[in-house]
Amino acid sequence: MRLVLAVLCLALAASLSAQDTATHTQIRPAGLRFWTEGFELNLETLVQFRLTVQDERGGNDTNGRDFYLFRVPRARLSLYGHIFEPMLQYRVQLNFVRQPAEFIEVARFRLALGSALNLNAGQDRVVWDWERRVPGQNLRFVERAYVNEVFHQDWGKGLWVDGAIGAEAPLLKYWLGVYNGVLRGDNDFRNKDGAQNADSFTRFVDGEVMVSMRLETQPLGALPTGLGDNRAGEEHGKPQVAAGVGFNYFTSGFNDGLLRGDTASVLPASGRPRTQQETVAFVVDAHGRWYGASLDAAFYARMTNFSNRGSNRYSPRGKQGIGDLFDWGWSIEGGYFILPRELGVFVRVNALNADEFWGSDGVVATAGHQRAIRPDAMEYGLAVNYHFQGDRLKFSLDINYVDQQLAYPYDRGFGTGLLGVYNRPPARSGALGSHPANDDHNVIWIVRLQIQWIL
Repeated sequence: MRLVLAVLCLALAASLSAQDTATHTQIRPAGLRFWTEGFELNLETLVQFRLTVQDERGGNDTNGRDFYLFRVPRARLSLYGHIFEPMLQYRVQLNFVRQPAEFIEVARFRLALGSALNLNAGQDRVVWDWERRVPGQNLRFVERAYVNEVFHQDWGKGLWVDGAIGAEAPLLKYWLGVYNGVLRGDNDFRNKDGAQNADSFTRFVDGEVMVSMRLETQPLGALPTGLGDNRAGEEHGKPQVAAGVGFNYFTSGFNDGLLRGDTASVLPASGRPRTQQETVAFVVDAHGRWYGASLDAAFYARMTNFSNRGSNRYSPRGKQGIGDLFDWGWSIEGGYFILPRELGVFVRVNALNADEFWGSDGVVATAGHQRAIRPDAMEYGLAVNYHFQGDRLKFSLDINYVDQQLAYPYDRGFGTGLLGVYNRPPARSGALGSHPANDDHNVIWIVRLQIQWIL
């Protein structure tokens, strides 16, 4: 931390000393601002401190996994401004609680040509859905919805363009980018490119590609990317709406012989796997704000097709494997600021329908599609926010109930088991091939209390 601040101070001093014009310093409500005629630097810090109490019930005797925990989930330093000209913009965001390889969350250079066209290069959140774009300090629940955690595209490195047609009431906003595309896991076919990878070939640093696009309209006026309606004054009674659609295409190799086999005897010398995945993901979302009331809804869908490459001749016949996956889900979050910009209450409901498929243990095949990578899930939540100074000093309390309908893991206990969001869900108990109506459930109660301050 001291090293980072020292480097920033030296860079700032060098930049200011190189200017012949006067320098200025401003202490803003959130952060510091330094600027001259051809340089601007804004510094802002965010800290969140949280208590989590989690109670787990059912699903193969997991009651013993209850816990409570104090932690700092976010401690960020943001630096942004311009160099030489206002159109040459930059942003760097550091998170001190992430792993060292993921310490840098945002490192973006932006050429702001105008409202209709801007060029970006670097690392930032992949602009695909609405909820993931909402900064962590502007959430109403302390974390995003269960279903969003399953579908989002994380951080990405690449080149992208964005723009808007219409300034005060954008009829069309767009984002289109080409990214590395780094496989999140051999059984999780999404992007995860927040880490800093070396310039060397691995099966995760390959000649793969990801393309992402989002279109959005805000016909009644520009709607800031956020959740809840904390406007006051004249803006309080103005209705605002937005609707958007996102598309994401990602292809890569993966290596999970328990999910899809390889008929060749050994991996090639390069280490590149002979199994390929292609995933197309869609999201449609809508948002409304009026008199302190807010409503945000989204529908997610994802289709993954598997194929062979090279000398692999694997075929998922005889109920022995998987040919494709189709997952979908939805979320609704609504709320009302009882006291404008001060006290708000919010509710959330979201669901995940994870695809199930055939599988086999020796000679005993499942009776129906009962294998899965993830469980089906429902989440219900209630949140209360109290703002002392807007989001700059905020107390949040949320209570969440999560019901996960368990399945038989496809890896039959030899791999990672079922994937979850708040826990590692246990496998479905009972005899293999029993009736689907006898599915087990894993229930989680989560209570989170958080204080947030921004300086």
